[in-house]
Amino acid sequence: MREGNVIRYTYDEQVRVLEGQVAGSGSAPYTARVAFPAEVTAGSYAFSATCSCPVAHNCKHAVALMLTAIDRTAKAKRAMTASSSTWKTTASTDEKVQEILEMADTVGLQRAADLLREHRGEQASAGTEEQADAGARAGQSLPAWRRSLAHSLAARPSYDSRNHRVTGALDVRLVVPGKYGWTKNIGAPRVSLEARPLMMGARGKWIKGGLSWEKFSGSAAGSAGTGLLPEHAAWFNEFYAVIRGSQSIYSSHRDWASISNVDSSLLWQMLESASEVGLSVLLDGKETGLAIASAPQVELALEPVPERGSSADALRLTPLLRWGAYTLPASFTHKLGSNRQGFIALGGAAQEAYVKAATAARWDSTLPSALAQAEDLAPADRPSWLAADSELVLIPLAEPLDAVAESLISGEPVTVPAADVPAFFADYYPALTRALPISTSSEELELPAVRMPTLVLSIAFDEPGPPFTAHTAWHWEYPVNPTGDDSDFLRLDALGYPGEDRADVRDTAHEYRVLKEVKKIRPGVPFTRHYTENWGTRTLLETYVPDYEQVEGVRVDIRGPKPEFRELDEAPEIIVTVDDTRRRDWFGLGVAIKAGDWHVAFSEVVAALAKGQTHLLLGNGQYFALDRPEFMKLQELLREAAQLTDKTGPLEINRHQVGLWEELEELAAETQTVAAWDEQVSALLNLDGRSPAEVPTGLQATLRPYQVEGYQWLAFLWEHGLGGVLADDMGLGKTLQTIALFLHAQEKGQDAAGQLGGAEAGADASAPFLVVAPTSVVPNWVREIKRFAPSLRVVGVEESVRKSKQRLADTIASADVVVTSYALFRIDEEHYFDLGSQQPFEGLVLDEAQFVKNAKTKAHQAARDLPARVKIAVTGTPMENNLMELWSMFSIAAPGLFPSARAFKDVYATPIESGEETKALGRLRRRIRPLMKRRTKELVAADLPEKTDMRIDVPLAPAHRRAYDTHLQRERQKILGLLEDIDKNRFTIFQSLTTLRRLALDATLIDAERYAGVESSKLDYLEQNLPEIIHDGHRALIFSQFTGYLKKVAGRLSDMGIPFLYLDGSTRNRGELLEEFESGTAPVFLISLKAGGFGLNLTSADYCFIMDPWWNPAAEQQAVDRVHRIGQTKNVMVYRLVSASTIEEKVMELKESKAALFDAVVDEGAFFASQLTAAQIRDLLAAPEPDAGQGTASEKTGE
Repeated sequence: MREGNVIRYTYDEQVRVLEGQVAGSGSAPYTARVAFPAEVTAGSYAFSATCSCPVAHNCKHAVALMLTAIDRTAKAKRAMTASSSTWKTTASTDEKVQEILEMADTVGLQRAADLLREHRGEQASAGTEEQADAGARAGQSLPAWRRSLAHSLAARPSYDSRNHRVTGALDVRLVVPGKYGWTKNIGAPRVSLEARPLMMGARGKWIKGGLSWEKFSGSAAGSAGTGLLPEHAAWFNEFYAVIRGSQSIYSSHRDWASISNVDSSLLWQMLESASEVGLSVLLDGKETGLAIASAPQVELALEPVPERGSSADALRLTPLLRWGAYTLPASFTHKLGSNRQGFIALGGAAQEAYVKAATAARWDSTLPSALAQAEDLAPADRPSWLAADSELVLIPLAEPLDAVAESLISGEPVTVPAADVPAFFADYYPALTRALPISTSSEELELPAVRMPTLVLSIAFDEPGPPFTAHTAWHWEYPVNPTGDDSDFLRLDALGYPGEDRADVRDTAHEYRVLKEVKKIRPGVPFTRHYTENWGTRTLLETYVPDYEQVEGVRVDIRGPKPEFRELDEAPEIIVTVDDTRRRDWFGLGVAIKAGDWHVAFSEVVAALAKGQTHLLLGNGQYFALDRPEFMKLQELLREAAQLTDKTGPLEINRHQVGLWEELEELAAETQTVAAWDEQVSALLNLDGRSPAEVPTGLQATLRPYQVEGYQWLAFLWEHGLGGVLADDMGLGKTLQTIALFLHAQEKGQDAAGQLGGAEAGADASAPFLVVAPTSVVPNWVREIKRFAPSLRVVGVEESVRKSKQRLADTIASADVVVTSYALFRIDEEHYFDLGSQQPFEGLVLDEAQFVKNAKTKAHQAARDLPARVKIAVTGTPMENNLMELWSMFSIAAPGLFPSARAFKDVYATPIESGEETKALGRLRRRIRPLMKRRTKELVAADLPEKTDMRIDVPLAPAHRRAYDTHLQRERQKILGLLEDIDKNRFTIFQSLTTLRRLALDATLIDAERYAGVESSKLDYLEQNLPEIIHDGHRALIFSQFTGYLKKVAGRLSDMGIPFLYLDGSTRNRGELLEEFESGTAPVFLISLKAGGFGLNLTSADYCFIMDPWWNPAAEQQAVDRVHRIGQTKNVMVYRLVSASTIEEKVMELKESKAALFDAVVDEGAFFASQLTAAQIRDLLAAPEPDAGQGTASEKTGE
């Protein structure tokens, strides 16, 4: 390119297109067009250029156009500031511009401009001094970074054939077979098509260029070396994949591959897509007028022709391809596809090539051009796909032809002599019409109507069977005389089979078309003898039959009275009934649907839904829809009820399943219950409508409003013989509410038993309440009862029967309340059971009921088996680790709520803990809500002082860190090898985890002798901070799970001269210690987390230290609630000490998931799975991160 080759140009700013004419080597200029996108993203080009030259894309003409536009814009700007300046170039300018032109086809317009400006700066230095100054200014105006990046981005490999991408073309040739002996009866040869890939050569001609189909037999990446544009190479890859399988194994197709034998419909898609990617289709290396036709109607044209020597006309039968008014003679076309997929029509140069090839193969004649008539057609008469210069037309078939139709269109036109016309119409015409449509353009020739075979559906309602039963059968009726009007027909089965009689009569093509349409209406339609009933009959008559009757060639015959169907006017209603049974606490549950005057058992609805039915049909022909939300909900509830009972047989509901009944009642339009159910269960759902129990006059305390509510709830449960769980937050006075219940029962006196009803009506009302509590809490219960209810006779059992050498009956004689420990209750289980069997206890109260969370323990079994009128579980943590603990508690307090542990696990525990079913969590909440009363301190005790909860990350001392890391590696290797069978090795795994927890706390806890000189950083923290706290008048509780560590804390406090009290599981004078601390004897109380995390009221303290985190958040919360509870008047500070970069940090994370499970089920918070998995154990053993310097505190206030 030289300067001045750009003749003219324009720039359209709205569409961002630069267009101009650029002179080339020929006489006519090229038209170049450059489009600039609005945004240039990563991986995209700054412009896209096209040109009418042979290169076509991103050529030198387009770049010259861009640079000229830049140059003239720059000159215009200079003219405004220096009208006298001139511009000269040297001989080297052309070389520099040529370099820019060669590079700029892949760089942006701005980059090209940068290079041009830099080039001008260099050239100016070779001119006058004035020009040199201008050039220097131009060079200086281009920053160094732009010069550097412009050169880098313009860099490209040396120019050769491998780097230059060119366009491709599909070259097609017509192949005519040689004339041999076996072809002597063939009048004219048929062509076949072969194709090869070509590419554009350097001189603008199509060349082979080393291309072969082998280049495209592998991956698209492999074809990248062909030198073709990527989109053209990809097209050849796909095209060869389509035609490769149809190539002959006896001849090479390396260069030329056959198209004519391809039977895949993908061939048409590929040929049509060639133009979309800009790929040319050639004929013998030259451009040709290729057209892809739309699918024609294939038919036979029957026309009268004069017959010499006869007054009547003969008939000529010609196969045609029709597109509306335009037709092609099928006999002039060539076959495409081994099983005909279409036709090839030739004209112009393609016809000439065919004749030339046939002559070379020594054929005497050729087929006429199928497109000869198209040359004279007006544009309005041509199909849209046919152009005036079309020379090669490929015509697809809409559907395959059968053997008869294929034979007809492959042959020459047939002439029927005038004398044989009657025989033609009688013997051949009906069969021909079944093969192909027949048309005529003659007004004088009247084509007789041909009756086609009819597919008949017979529906009989007059055969024996239940109501709404329809017997169906399909068959064909073939007219004996298709062109006549008589009623004789031949009956054939709907589906033929090999060897059947009269198989030669069947019009298989017609049968195929009709049966295909019928199958579209009802896939899987039974064509053999069949019957439908109930809703299926309605579907047949109102859904399928109308559509069948619309199919040409189908008739429906109905025999017998046709039933009438009508949708129910009013919505169906649910009726739920409860009946008495012989099983204690269980009632029969019945559910029915009332639909108009009809009652339907809901089991029928369930059965219909299970079969996938959408409607249920009543006996009078009315029906109603089954896809109703209330039916879906009811089905879920009944499925849940059946699963929970874990047995087959009639549905039942337990009096403890109040939540389930509540949802059933909401769905029902009508409920029918018995008096016992209404008294015991329904009333529980309507507490607001009943007269609440008065607070006992003998209670020596003033109850807060929420405590009154809790007491009245307990009183209602007791009066109706129902158990429950009082799960108020720690420190809200659960003990006081329960004592109020005891007084209420005392004041009711002998009337209490009579109100219970049933088998227990005659029981002695003076039977005592039995309270079972942790050993350390028993004295507190006795003391509280005496304090708040002095009228109650309370007995604390502190020795076993064997040790006291006194009968249990004598020990608790005349008592209103008996208090004992879980240990003694377990030991004397038989004695308590015997007493309860003689006279059921007035009630069983399980304080800190988490002690019986394991259903396999003797304590749990004893509590579950003990005869008592009611059983109340009292706990602030009804669940600590998993949902089965919740089941354990309710299996004692309300055994009928979740009768089966296995069913509870399947229905609730597994789906919730795995996170598989979100609805299960909501259902569980609703089931337990009526029988569990829980209030949090935030909700009902807003007057409690503020609690500040702080986490203190304490870095390990260097020696401590080395010891911890050494053991961590050892324990990690051991545990990771056991995780394949986590259940089998659980004990060993948790033993190792406990070792790491001890080590993170104090190295001497695992080896006192070896690590005698290794100090505990947490002890140092206490020593630094505790004296100031005590000096300011505060009092502190220090908790640890490990008693060995508590004793080390005690030793350090002794060294510091700080008085303290100590309590762990071995402490016997627990009550005395509590009184000492409350009286102010010592400012610090060391408490074992397990032994002192419950049953203590230590509101005189206001500081709490948790020395080691535990993955059971409930245990820690219980400990904190010894201080932060009703009666506390000072702000509470809680410090949780965590050894930095140790397993304790991981424990804190795991603890959060445990807390989420509790919050989700009990406090109705959000939920995510919290089961301890192998992955979580691996996380606990993860390598520690480096210590982050000194200890830091993350503060959360107001918890």
